[in-house]
Amino acid sequence: MGAQPKLLLPLTDGEPMLRHVARDALALGPFEVVVVVRPDLPEITGALGGLPVRCVPNPRYEQGMGTSLAAGIAALQSEVEAVIVLLGDMPYVARDVIERLVSASLSERKPVTMPLYGSEVGPPTIFARQVFPELLRLEGEAGGRQLIAARPEIACLVPFREDERPPDIDTVEDYRRINDSQEA
Repeated sequence: MGAQPKLLLPLTDGEPMLRHVARDALALGPFEVVVVVRPDLPEITGALGGLPVRCVPNPRYEQGMGTSLAAGIAALQSEVEAVIVLLGDMPYVARDVIERLVSASLSERKPVTMPLYGSEVGPPTIFARQVFPELLRLEGEAGGRQLIAARPEIACLVPFREDERPPDIDTVEDYRRINDSQEA
């Protein structure tokens, strides 16, 4: 994505992508928001200045998203019963998606609640405390999908249409397309 970290790229509201995601997370309610950051990029933490979030460094970020999830889980307080994991490069998760996931998590009581967009699972994901020990051991890029692959019975998959999948910003083209669609 060039010299600038993608999480610092401005969205149509002028704010960095990560700040947008953090603000949306804060709007969900009176929950603690933990943001896992690269320790070698202090400007990412700086982009969150003034927001009531707690930044947690992941010194193993190069080893994949699984290590970031593990770092976030390790930083949680002991009374936390579940987490909603949002990704910094998916800034436009519809509130309805999160509300439906929370509702399904509360009614189904499975350790993992994930959206199923068409035929593919994706973020965001809710993890209950009972799987935190497994999340602490995650490695690589697969993140929570490793749990589901090994034990599909622990997951509640909530069906969504494919077009409800939040856009993921991985390339310059993704960034331009998403910003253009938000301006329209």
